[in-house]
Amino acid sequence: CTQIICSDKTGTLTQNRMTLVKAFVGDQIVSLGDEPGRRDVMQMLEMAVMCCDGTLEMHDGVAVPVGDPTEVGIVRALLDYAGTDKVTVDNMYPRMGEIPFDSQRKLMTTVNMIGGRPVAVVKGAPDVLLSLCVHGPLKEAMAANEAMASEALRVLAVAYKPLDQEPANPTSEELECGLTLAGLVG
Repeated sequence: CTQIICSDKTGTLTQNRMTLVKAFVGDQIVSLGDEPGRRDVMQMLEMAVMCCDGTLEMHDGVAVPVGDPTEVGIVRALLDYAGTDKVTVDNMYPRMGEIPFDSQRKLMTTVNMIGGRPVAVVKGAPDVLLSLCVHGPLKEAMAANEAMASEALRVLAVAYKPLDQEPANPTSEELECGLTLAGLVG
């Protein structure tokens, strides 16, 4: 006999599939279905994908998700929004190093070669990541985070920092500071 069942229903309970529906870029929230092809949204999604280990693998013409559902949702969003897959992003912006996601830091960081220069790309919890940013519309991003979270969206922030050289042993202290906010995904 069961009297009460409590469950977190975020879209993964029934399908184990997350869908990216909104993004915050510049100083506004964009509904991805309403404004296709915006270059600023595509660039932010590309950065988010650089910092994802999840992917979509094609099997008999069907995209099969591999990895964390949230990361796969980000990868799928770039594919649906811009027609760009993770393999293309990885080839255009090769990953030179990474600091894996850590539940204590609530962040993941990669170092990618962008335009011939190493760039740290950081993805993670907005409450943590926004506090590490020094450039970008930070007040607007905090308000956007609250607005998207109030719609029951899981929100992640994406930020970056150009580096003078590729770090030999990347550390969070070195890379996860002085960042520029790229945007938020929900």
